[in-house]
Amino acid sequence: MLREALRVLKSAGSLHLLDFAGHHGSHGLLGHLIHSSPCLKDNSEERILQLMRFAGFTHARKVKDGSMFFGALKTSYFEASN
Repeated sequence: MLREALRVLKSAGSLHLLDFAGHHGSHGLLGHLIHSSPCLKDNSEERILQLMRFAGFTHARKVKDGSMFFGALKTSYFEASN
């Protein structure tokens, strides 16, 4: 997905990615349901940045942490450019 996003991105464009933060410290039913997926088990800040760089993005970085649904779900915001 990241390679395709890079391919279609305009020159000097940027990718903004929202990820549901890792299962460590996740609380409540919503957090448990989202993080029970095997596809999300390896999502970590380091892994996401590594995948962005491997796809060819430059200046990949975590912008900030946040939350959704009144704090019930932790999120991480990432940004990278081509």
